[in-house]
Amino acid sequence: MDGFTLDESFLTSDEKMYVYQGLQILNAANYPETEHVLNKIGALFNQPTTEEWLEIDFSYWGSEETEKVTLSELRKAITEKHLLTFDYFNSELTSSKRNVEPLRLLFKSHAWYIVGYCHNSQAIRIFRLSRMKKIIVLSETFERSLPNDFSLNTRKDDTEWINFTLLFSKKIAHRLFDEFHEHQVQQLSNGGYLVNVQYPLSEWTYLRLLSYGPYVEVLEPKEAREELRMRALKITKIYE
Repeated sequence: MDGFTLDESFLTSDEKMYVYQGLQILNAANYPETEHVLNKIGALFNQPTTEEWLEIDFSYWGSEETEKVTLSELRKAITEKHLLTFDYFNSELTSSKRNVEPLRLLFKSHAWYIVGYCHNSQAIRIFRLSRMKKIIVLSETFERSLPNDFSLNTRKDDTEWINFTLLFSKKIAHRLFDEFHEHQVQQLSNGGYLVNVQYPLSEWTYLRLLSYGPYVEVLEPKEAREELRMRALKITKIYE
């Protein structure tokens, strides 16, 4: 109704804190005009100004300043329907130029992704943000929306996923719970860890397993075990 006002006591102390901290998160991500709103809400709720406690940065460690992408830029591309162009490195480490209609920003399994319609493949695709380089928000716009039947539960492609059984040393335990789900990890009586996970038999998988150095042994499948053995021999020859 005209002239209606909301009594600030309508919100509990915790609810006020959630609203205020939510705005702080947007402000940390350089979301437009949030600092002004943050100051007004802080005064309304009698919420004291606190030091910044969060910073959101989508770039990888050691990246150039020019490669950093802010939440504000991605928000504009998605909500205002601006086309994105970028170089993309796939799981086989090959690069390609992509033109994508961004439809959703997604955080899944420790990483950020862009869900969008790829002009190159003429289909909805999911792109890992850390593999997107030289991202440019174009002035060109689009009308497409994400289909109602879109689901993350379906595989992104027709790749065959194989059951892997991996034996890890306790010396690398700090990485396991960052990179695997708890139900995939079983601690053994000797302090080691047994991990059951699905991977494709691909270059990406072998490079990932090699990144664990001598602290992992592939027990199954046999073809992956043999491939890792051959690659280890090649590495040994380099240093002979």
